[in-house]
Amino acid sequence: MTLFFKKIERHSGDLSTAEQQVFDYIKETAPSFLDQDIQEIAQKTFVSTATVSRTVKKLGYRSLSEFKFYLRLALEGDQPEQLTKANFLQHAKLVPLVSRADLDFAQLKRVTHLIDLAHHVEFLGLGPSYTVAVDGARRLIFAGKNASSRSEWDEVEQVVATIDPRDLVFLISCSGETAVMGHYATVLAQRQVNTVGIIGNPGSSIAQKVTEVFEVKIPNVYYRDLDLSTRIPLLRIIEIIIDEYIYQYKL
Repeated sequence: MTLFFKKIERHSGDLSTAEQQVFDYIKETAPSFLDQDIQEIAQKTFVSTATVSRTVKKLGYRSLSEFKFYLRLALEGDQPEQLTKANFLQHAKLVPLVSRADLDFAQLKRVTHLIDLAHHVEFLGLGPSYTVAVDGARRLIFAGKNASSRSEWDEVEQVVATIDPRDLVFLISCSGETAVMGHYATVLAQRQVNTVGIIGNPGSSIAQKVTEVFEVKIPNVYYRDLDLSTRIPLLRIIEIIIDEYIYQYKL
């Protein structure tokens, strides 16, 4: 818990008086803070909701929900671990292995059926998860399915806003709390587009917004501010799904 606040304390020098007031409130009420929405926080700190949002962004987070996610990890003693020479090999051993037997077969069949029905399959992944999305699209293309993954934000925004409801979208996120990805999931749900979440954090907010979800617990590991958490289990889940699709519909 102390390490969490030490990390974000480095950004506190950039806070205005009102934003510092919000930060002090967070430190004083950390456990109960998690259960408060932005309106309640603003009311109790006598600032606007915009000030609350600016505060967490200046502390290094993209949204209040993302900040709460990492605060909850810290409170539960599961905060992102800093990578060192001493724990490097131990971290490598903690990478979860995923096999076909770990996935629900009925769910696997539902998702492969969605792939078969879809006119096009889009893979969305941000930051370190983008390479997983690219590999998923490449594998599905070689399986004879129309698929793609895009890196330009304006293209992704356009795809989410205009994609045909008959298509399918994979949302890949290690934390399951990325604000932008959560926004995409909400928009796609509103447009009644089928979505499959590949998530590295069970019980995340994004998992609640998708049509189907596959989850695996991935340890959070950082070197300074660089996210080094492995995405290999997420890629393995996609490999299993596509292998099953080929077996069910292509052989």
